Amino acid sequence: MTLPCPRIIGLVLVGTSQAWAADGTGRGHVAILADHVLSRSGSTRGTGYAMSNKIVTVGDKTYVSWLDTKAVIRLQAFDHRTGQAGDALTIGQGVDNHSGPALTVDGEGNLHVVFGPHGGPFQYRHTTRPGDMGSWSTAIEFGKKCTYPSLVCSPDGTLHVTCREGSHPCNLHYYRKPVGGEWAGPVDLVDPDVKTGYTQFGNPLAVASDGALHLAFHIYDLHPAAGKAVGYMRSKDGGRSWTDSKGRVLSLPVTPKTAELIESDPKFDMRVGNVAVDGQSHPWFMSFHHEMKPNDAMLWRHDGQAWRKTSLVGWVRKTVCPSAQIAGGALAFGGDGRLYVALGIVTGKPGWGAPTSEIALLVSADGGRTFTGQMISPPDPKTPNWLPSIERCTEHNGVAVPWLIYTHGQAGEGCMPKDVTEIRLVALAGRSAGKARKTVRVGGIVAKWTPKDRERSYARVEPMIRQAAAGGAEIVCTTESFLDGYSIRDKEMPIDEFRALGEEIPGGPYVTKLQALAKELKIYLIAGLLRRIGEKTYNSAVVIGPNGEIIGVYHKQHLGHETVRNTAGTECPTFETPWGRMGVMICADRRYPEVTAGLVKNGAKFIIVPSGGMWGPKSNDHHVRARSKQSNLPIVFVHPIEWLVTGPGGVIWDRDFRGNLMDVRPEQVDTAADQKGVFLFDLPVGGRGGSGVVR
Repeated sequence: MTLPCPRIIGLVLVGTSQAWAADGTGRGHVAILADHVLSRSGSTRGTGYAMSNKIVTVGDKTYVSWLDTKAVIRLQAFDHRTGQAGDALTIGQGVDNHSGPALTVDGEGNLHVVFGPHGGPFQYRHTTRPGDMGSWSTAIEFGKKCTYPSLVCSPDGTLHVTCREGSHPCNLHYYRKPVGGEWAGPVDLVDPDVKTGYTQFGNPLAVASDGALHLAFHIYDLHPAAGKAVGYMRSKDGGRSWTDSKGRVLSLPVTPKTAELIESDPKFDMRVGNVAVDGQSHPWFMSFHHEMKPNDAMLWRHDGQAWRKTSLVGWVRKTVCPSAQIAGGALAFGGDGRLYVALGIVTGKPGWGAPTSEIALLVSADGGRTFTGQMISPPDPKTPNWLPSIERCTEHNGVAVPWLIYTHGQAGEGCMPKDVTEIRLVALAGRSAGKARKTVRVGGIVAKWTPKDRERSYARVEPMIRQAAAGGAEIVCTTESFLDGYSIRDKEMPIDEFRALGEEIPGGPYVTKLQALAKELKIYLIAGLLRRIGEKTYNSAVVIGPNGEIIGVYHKQHLGHETVRNTAGTECPTFETPWGRMGVMICADRRYPEVTAGLVKNGAKFIIVPSGGMWGPKSNDHHVRARSKQSNLPIVFVHPIEWLVTGPGGVIWDRDFRGNLMDVRPEQVDTAADQKGVFLFDLPVGGRGGSGVVR
């Protein structure tokens, strides 16, 4: 099966679903690229439940998980470079149609999945090599009488799970697993405070870029049978303690009398959806009211001071179908900053898996004040389309426009019905309602250093710059000190020999070659190199325009050990391009907020970082993400080992690694040790949102 990739600009719309827009246009602002059947042997709750994430995009692959009949946990990968889908894999075996998976990813790019029970121990597995679907670990168990996992991964790699657990009446429990450690818990978070009868909580968990955990829950019991309250709690210390939204420490477990209840009433019959966190680390979720006529969804958001509420049924009736009621759904923020709300709607009599159930999508570009809407599922009056699950950004990946999955088929009777369903995947891409959002294709030259050998260094990188330009790159960036291979590390080198590795700007022989290359290819070129001015040397990035002219030079400001020979820069210049002013900083500068602030003050609309120091999730990525969050700008980071693109709010839009060597010896050039790559990304410069990976 071939799927078009919504993360690449300029795709042709290959599939649309019928729209029921009340204004008669059927127009939304999201293109449906494909509506694909993942499985024709799906479980009757194949894409349930809202607390469990099912879709994760990592670099150039999207991974989709679901539940097949009878209780088989499945996962399939879609490669955006080729447009091809891999084989669907069996990850494990559950017990019934409540056993669906919860999926997340860590900072190394490994997938983690929790699945399996309906009142039993959870099963947990993870990949051991990023991107390798054949590298799954052996399943381990934790918990005793668990159901409905919600799984997230903190910025530090700690895994967190909430679930319902125990004999009825059950409580809401929490488990955690640090990197390299074992699952610990349970911590008893919520007690329904009833003596008998069935209980349920919803228990969706989300994590913000600052590591804070956000938990929403409903309290459902049988006295009478209904969901009577929706509550919230958070943890800012990795699950060790929990507070309400005002920071007041909670005594655990909370009960309906001690919890922070967002809304409650004995007459309510409501459920909570998933939690999403916006760019300001504020939580959002929906509560679905089945007692209302028509059935409605309340969109709740915390603005840092108080909870705010928006009714959604009016927007659905205005933009999708004038007679619709809301049955459930899930929400997510895209890398474009927009809010995406996938809803189950019903046009006939409401009910669990009602025949007239369909999938609709609301999109807000203004923080939930207004919405556009469109149908997602092809309407079928006899077979329900229901249980939507939408892709969610995590703290270790990002997505421009989220994809979604849903179940097409009957609800069945009981936990192990004979019915089978279709599991459908909908690939989406953004479509502007007015003026197209401006993007620029940026190329990164990820290449190992060959220290002290400028001729070899230039000969290695020039073909890669040409490759980037052939791929449509309009701006191309090398690593820090690509030409001399960061030779300042060798403090024993005679000072005259070290200075001889520097280039005069203009006039240096390699700078002159780079100017001619940029002019030939008609690109903006950012080249990291050692600059020589008289007796002084500077760790520099020269910016060359498509006419071969030198637009300017940036000097690294924070030198560390380099101060013994190099001179520090003191300014934050920005450089005019057709896509707005471009900021440049080098390597260690990314650790200092004042550098980014200076670039913003001087009008930067995006920032490019040639680098060569720390790399990877533990040492580097939190710095780059923090600078994107601080500046509200996209940042492209180019390093001998790592390629990284971050967006406003600190979300990771793209990332890749090439081995673990910074340098290669002459005999290693073009061998397996010389892992290098040309990376392309369509970077938004007229607003928020990653447009996509292009490889």
